[in-house]
Amino acid sequence: MSKDKFKIISFILPNFLSIVAISLSLVSFRYTVLKDKWDSQERISVTNSSFSYDETLSYDMVGPFRGQGLLDGINYTIILSNNSKQKVSLISYEIFQTGSGLRFQYSNMVRAVKDQKDQEILFPLSIDAGDSVALTFEINTAIQTSVNMLLLSKYGVSGEIPLEEIQMYLGENGYDIFGNNVDYTLYGDGSYKIKSEAPLFPEYDLEILTSKGNVIKASLSQ
Repeated sequence: MSKDKFKIISFILPNFLSIVAISLSLVSFRYTVLKDKWDSQERISVTNSSFSYDETLSYDMVGPFRGQGLLDGINYTIILSNNSKQKVSLISYEIFQTGSGLRFQYSNMVRAVKDQKDQEILFPLSIDAGDSVALTFEINTAIQTSVNMLLLSKYGVSGEIPLEEIQMYLGENGYDIFGNNVDYTLYGDGSYKIKSEAPLFPEYDLEILTSKGNVIKASLSQ
């Protein structure tokens, strides 16, 4: 090999290796940045809500709108799973009732938020990485005027009413709790059946704000 070629190779090789080293460093840096960004992202999955009644419902003739009353003891549960690499902090929540193209709120809409042990949950709330939490929203449900008048005539302006009793009483008068028209059948053994064609039930939009400004959305429905 001539001295000139050796000099050229001696000049190019270190520079080439330097370029390769810099490129690898940039790739490594970019990977680290992207990985850190991925690891810092909040990833919360929501399991659709389940629906339940308390054994006793609380009735109040004064609801959020004229002619409507309130029934307390109707509950919606969702499960939030933290699939992130870090703890997620839930700062606050809002619930909106939906239907007929409307989306609205009213005072005393939520009586409480409970955990699986029926203990009240207060926000802010933290969920560790890899953990899940069940949240039950106890809704003060606005009832239709027709149902409100029936309950008012029997129970007065307010009262604690066993679930089965209220279902039977309203069924006998052609309604369910949510104001749907029903067919009520009472059998000789005291059992009964309530049937409704295409009933409508309240639906709610839930929005939970995280400490990073993200909004977790879920639907609450029967």
